[in-house]
Amino acid sequence: MQIDRSTPLIYVDLETTGTSVRQHRVIEVGILRTEKGVVTDEYSTLIDPGEPVPPFVTGLTGIRSDMLVGAPPFSHTANRIRSLLEGGVLVAHNAHFDHGFLVEEFKRIGMELLVPYLCTAQLSRRIFPEEQRHSLDAIIERYAFDAGARHRAFDDARVLVQLMEYIRERLGERELHIALQEHVHTHHLMPRVQEDMLRSVPDRPGVYSLFDQYGALLYIGRSRNMLTRLRAHFAKDHPPGPAKDMITRMRSVQYQVTGGEFGAMLLESHQKKLHHPEYGTSPLPGTFTIAREFTGDGGYHSSTIEEVDTLAPGQERSVVGIFRSRDHATTVLTSLVKDHELCKCRIGLEAEAPCSALGEGVCRGACIGKEKHRHYNRRSMSACARFRLKEWPFEGPVAIEERDSTGVGELFIIDRWRVLSALHTDGEHWEQFVPAPIPFEYETYHLLAQELLRKRRRYVVHDLSQKQLLDTDGFNIPEPLRIV
Repeated sequence: MQIDRSTPLIYVDLETTGTSVRQHRVIEVGILRTEKGVVTDEYSTLIDPGEPVPPFVTGLTGIRSDMLVGAPPFSHTANRIRSLLEGGVLVAHNAHFDHGFLVEEFKRIGMELLVPYLCTAQLSRRIFPEEQRHSLDAIIERYAFDAGARHRAFDDARVLVQLMEYIRERLGERELHIALQEHVHTHHLMPRVQEDMLRSVPDRPGVYSLFDQYGALLYIGRSRNMLTRLRAHFAKDHPPGPAKDMITRMRSVQYQVTGGEFGAMLLESHQKKLHHPEYGTSPLPGTFTIAREFTGDGGYHSSTIEEVDTLAPGQERSVVGIFRSRDHATTVLTSLVKDHELCKCRIGLEAEAPCSALGEGVCRGACIGKEKHRHYNRRSMSACARFRLKEWPFEGPVAIEERDSTGVGELFIIDRWRVLSALHTDGEHWEQFVPAPIPFEYETYHLLAQELLRKRRRYVVHDLSQKQLLDTDGFNIPEPLRIV
């Protein structure tokens, strides 16, 4: 779809009884239709969802169940909403949420909604990359927008109109439409093919696999909401060549529900290594490269570059750098030599002194004893700090427990970046989740470090004694860790 100044932009915000498009319902709609930057129509209504409003939703929005008595059901508002969206682009903050809810509400009443949409959260990240936060609250605070009644549909939609005008003033008309074109989402597969694929997919965390009509595996992905993510696959208007080819070939999907994102992350990594899908990022090879530190002659910090397939417990302390390949290590260490005036011999890039960096005026002479070792060591430690192995953030082994409200979940026993056990439960029975133990390896280390070093975690961490660690053999889960 081509977007220009004449393309209507329809700003939409919904309030709902929850976050699941399959389980929850819309309770309020706010819409402003703009043409050439001018509001030409608007609509705001409460909607009777046919179910009580949960207390936490009332606390957030102020909408109570008694306020919806006498409000129209969605079916009575559908034609009005459809007419407002006609011929334009739906604009919403975290648009997959609002678009997904509207599609599902229309489907419930036997109607189909096919409307291009774009996300102002994505747009904000694209245009203001220097900003860390792009939630609607952050945007309101940052630009002092008139928010009206926060978490009410119409007033939140008005904030999006203000945001678009702010972006228009900052970028100008031409650059704005280029940015909008990059982020608009439409549908590529025929609606019937898409609906057949998505019919059984839940809006829950997990890992999904996409296949073509002959059963060839195209792609493996993960998401905290598989249904929303799969809809996004169909919705990119101008995907790059390989992605477009994949989208047109997709004909079936298989999935596995997990208790949350942590389990989905490890399951996706395992399945990619096992099945090697045609599209997407390829799993890293089993070997990786480390820079292993030792104290050389004269007390200088020195290192050797080694290719390894794992690290034994306790070897982490000697590693000053971990890299996905020898070429990666060489590139990074060469850059450190230039930026911090290090020695190529001491850092492991060259074997014989004097190093070539000395002749280039970069090395200060550590390779021939000219620079004092304590000066060199201080600079070397600072330079290598960001590439060192992250320190294990717990006193010993831990159990990571992650589950959803239905009791489905996973339990991982992890120690010093090594997965010792990985179990899955349907709420009643335990089974192996992925083959374990998983020794120290490059990809798993980075995935675990990314999650376990977060300040805000979406799972429970239990410290384990060695006795508890041994008791988990054979799926004999310690009583305090049982999912009941």
